[in-house]
Amino acid sequence: MRCTDPDGRPPGPARRPWQQSLALLVLVVILVGCGARESEHPRQVPEPKARLLWTSPPLPGSGILEGCFSTDATRVVVSLSEPGGCQTLWLVAEDLAKQVTRGPMDGCPDWRPGRPEIAFERTTVGSAASVDSIGSQMHILDTATLKLRALDLPGAMYGAPKWSPDGRELACSVGSLDGQSALLVTDVARGATRSVPLDELVCVVFPPAWSGDGRQVAIPGNYRGGEEQVWLADLGTGSAEQVCSFPSEMMLVGVAFGGNERDLYFALARKWVTPESASVYRCGLDGREHTEIVTLTAAPDWSVGLPCISPDGRGIATGLNSLRRPGEPREAVILWAREEERGRIPIPADHDASVVAWSPDSKLLAVSYAGERGTEVAVYELPIVPEGQ
Repeated sequence: MRCTDPDGRPPGPARRPWQQSLALLVLVVILVGCGARESEHPRQVPEPKARLLWTSPPLPGSGILEGCFSTDATRVVVSLSEPGGCQTLWLVAEDLAKQVTRGPMDGCPDWRPGRPEIAFERTTVGSAASVDSIGSQMHILDTATLKLRALDLPGAMYGAPKWSPDGRELACSVGSLDGQSALLVTDVARGATRSVPLDELVCVVFPPAWSGDGRQVAIPGNYRGGEEQVWLADLGTGSAEQVCSFPSEMMLVGVAFGGNERDLYFALARKWVTPESASVYRCGLDGREHTEIVTLTAAPDWSVGLPCISPDGRGIATGLNSLRRPGEPREAVILWAREEERGRIPIPADHDASVVAWSPDSKLLAVSYAGERGTEVAVYELPIVPEGQ
């Protein structure tokens, strides 16, 4: 009786052990070769895409300088540059575009946690012929009633304000033309103000950052000698010390505390050099060593806009605008990154793009694009991976 295979065919000749080993070796070589070819041509990972949530009605201005989200992230307050050099605040949402101040130079808004109020800086110029006539004042606006009140603070020139995490105190820098500067922290309900001296501070344009427990405030600014520096103020002792410094070709544009309160994040723009770029650095407050964690770089013939750091310090976003030649259309795009994640938001043709603000939870991004119809604000939800994953 002749044996057959299960399919009814006669069995083939039996393989000797050396033939089996040779066949196994050939199979391994084929698999390794396929793996090598795959590594040479890795699979394309889809770029994470932001989801558009809403777009505001057009605003009658030429661009937005800065802004902030409401506590619940449903509305955005923006500082709009209008014809004639006026700068006013607008409250925007999906079906809302409402002017809430009349200038002449209102900027740096910050929403009070848990309340419908914003703090902002109003700059005044008494005489164009004298820099001594330039001053500013801090105001608080109730966005529900539009009631406005000025804060009685010492000094004449203020930096951008920032509310404490509990919404009780307001921090801002104050300076004068002779370079005597300080951090002011005001209990708004009681009207009491305390100050922390800041040695050799010349100019602070961007807001400070509070630690989560409200005990420390980080201040980015420009100091004598042209260096960009970050200072850390201890509100318990009333003293401040320098944390880090950067050369004058770098511009500090934001600072934030990490969730563990031991790391400080700050954003820098490398301007007027080739290539232009924006970066986030992490500084450990124990060893004071800073490390670059993410960088966005412009391609040739493109310009990096003002970067914006996320409140948790892990992300950065900026607008890129093409350097248009005569007869060429304008192009723009928003780039964003959070550590290993990177993405882009396309902007309609013939518009200038800029980043307005991150939401308090660092999950939403408000951007603006200005064109012939005016300036519109769009809010996107970013595909964020939770920290630690």
